[in-house]
Amino acid sequence: MKKWILLLFILLVIVIGGVCFFVPRSFQITETTSLAVNNKAFARNILEERNWKKWWPTKIELKKDGSADVLVFNNKTYSIIEKKLTSAVVAITTNSDTVLSELFFLPLSPDSINLQWAARVSTTANPIDKLQTFFKTNALKKDLHAIIESMQQHYAVETNLYELPIQKDKVQDSTLISTFTITQGYPATGIIYQLVDQLNAYAQKNGAKQSGIPMLNINTADSISYRTQVALPINKKLKDSGNIAYRWMLGGGNILVTEVKGGPYNINKAFVEMEKYVQDFQRTAPAIPFQSLVTDRRKEPDTSKWITRVYWPVM
Repeated sequence: MKKWILLLFILLVIVIGGVCFFVPRSFQITETTSLAVNNKAFARNILEERNWKKWWPTKIELKKDGSADVLVFNNKTYSIIEKKLTSAVVAITTNSDTVLSELFFLPLSPDSINLQWAARVSTTANPIDKLQTFFKTNALKKDLHAIIESMQQHYAVETNLYELPIQKDKVQDSTLISTFTITQGYPATGIIYQLVDQLNAYAQKNGAKQSGIPMLNINTADSISYRTQVALPINKKLKDSGNIAYRWMLGGGNILVTEVKGGPYNINKAFVEMEKYVQDFQRTAPAIPFQSLVTDRRKEPDTSKWITRVYWPVM
């Protein structure tokens, strides 16, 4: 019996000695992958912590006071504590222990990035602490792999980089008549539809039929004077007359489109996201962007119920 106890003691000493000698005082974790995404759009998107909940692999939890969302995965809490040009410093907290990590997104080309999540976990000289840290580090590495995999699946869909789903389409309505007016202040719905009615009357007078939904573009340089331009798709070419002009878009040309529910705030937000897309992908616009008035706003005064398609012609 004494021999067995001695052998176990010797074995324990060897194990402890091996842990002390071979197991390091700190552990480096690195998870790396590449993403086929526009690097400008990705950097802008990933540095907004509110966007993380869109691809986080588990259900987002609320703080105990219900004040904010918390990113939790396998009992670890993740939060961005510093934003840099090509990385984000992320604190990973388990109970009272916090590990600082850094998520790097380095451009490989305009449409691809190298994604690397790195962390260093330190421990003490105590062999038991070393072993515990070793197992915790392996668990954290698996977690980071799962989180990056979820991120990769989300951003594989290009339009997830933007606040609204932006689709690529072809120009359908290419024959148009157009008119405009200048107002002091944002144009009222009545003014917009006065222009639509003028175009409809001119089309009917000249034997043309409306072939699509009315189009609208509102522009201002100073938030005081607004230029409101309305266009009406018709089935044949008409001559210019006074303030009414013939307009043409390249049929089958490329155009970006998204659909919006809500009033001017939501519509303007869609134009902002469209402009980001155009700049990110270095596209040029052969014609002005416009709204397509799906909902007749005269019949539906509640702006929250308006349906509007936003179009941006591109080359």
